Amino acid sequence: MGESNTLNGTGWALARLGRYASGEAHCLQALPLLQVHEDGEGQAATWDTLAYIARRTGRTSRAVDACRQALAPFQAIGNANREADTWASLGDMQADAGDGDAARQAWARALDLYRDQGRTARAREMASRLAARTEH
Repeated sequence: MGESNTLNGTGWALARLGRYASGEAHCLQALPLLQVHEDGEGQAATWDTLAYIARRTGRTSRAVDACRQALAPFQAIGNANREADTWASLGDMQADAGDGDAARQAWARALDLYRDQGRTARAREMASRLAARTEH
């Protein structure tokens, strides 16, 4: 468990430093270990890191897929806070990919979760994104 979490943490740190290839390699090493240990939180966090890397490196389709992979474990373990943030990110990535309908659906899901959680600033942000997209 420690090794897998260290690999993902290192992958995230490298990604934040712009060392995307190395960060991605660390995350890809972490995933099988996290799966063996059935660490849903770690898997979701690792997929989230991979989505970040893919988006930063212009691989929008890969980013969307990785973001979707992060959702299931967050939902399974009941981490609604991270689930909401992941829906918001997924919407952003889908908008980048030109899929406005899917982006609106993801942002609407994030908005519902933010409201349920009392995260009013984030809820206002999602409502603004939805309103801006509806006007176009």
